Amino acid sequence: DGVCNELEIFGCQDDSADNYNAEATDSGYCEYLGCTDSAYLEYDETADTDDGSCTTLIVGGCTDQNAMNFESSANSTDGSCEYDLIGSDCDVNFETTNTGSNHTIMIPSSLSNTLNVGDQIGVFFIGENGSAICAGSSPWTGQVMQIVAFGDDATTDEVDGLMSGAPLLFLAQSGDDVYTVTATFQSPTMANFSVNGISLVSDFELEIACTVVYLGCTDVNACNYNASANTNDNSCDFPSDNYDCNGVCLNDVDEDGVCNELEIFGCQDDSAD
Repeated sequence: DGVCNELEIFGCQDDSADNYNAEATDSGYCEYLGCTDSAYLEYDETADTDDGSCTTLIVGGCTDQNAMNFESSANSTDGSCEYDLIGSDCDVNFETTNTGSNHTIMIPSSLSNTLNVGDQIGVFFIGENGSAICAGSSPWTGQVMQIVAFGDDATTDEVDGLMSGAPLLFLAQSGDDVYTVTATFQSPTMANFSVNGISLVSDFELEIACTVVYLGCTDVNACNYNASANTNDNSCDFPSDNYDCNGVCLNDVDEDGVCNELEIFGCQDDSAD
């Protein structure tokens, strides 16, 4: 190296090390100070010498205040957050707003045996009021497909899309049945929103969450039978005996407006004894 052996200066030549020696001519031991205990938030994987900077123990848990199981004492997210995505009466709205920023989720073909062509699947985020809002949706095709999920518009005060780093939460609906969808991605980093990001889904697990309730009379014999109702609300209205729903006799041979079963036979001549 052009430096006589007798003049060599051994020392750390890595300027990122804590004992870096700018005058060193031959590489020597480098020391990297920091927290070396991975149980602490301050843990530095590049450190090889503990400097006493470990002060905050990691407490795993859900750190998202919008989640049902938010843990105020947690300081490190462990992926355990659970969200109440479905509104009352099993109401799910798949309408979306284009905010100008987006993230594309690619879904391979034949991933679900539960959904039928034309069913809905979407990506949701938790709004400021705690309700689930659709950030992007698509009809199920059964083929290779994509969902474009829109991000928050930073120029507005309201949260109208997915924030950077927010989890991609899925819901699907087939007929009256609503499903929560657990997605597995090709990489764990693909499970969260990023502007212009791309996520590749490798698996879907669907679990039925509820069935949309349509109240009405479900008795086919009732006058007000509702074929679209799936939950009886005790509103059924039945005709009186011997009459149909329009108040007309079921049996009236002489067509006198008196049902056969209610006819009274007798003399109708008021001059007779």
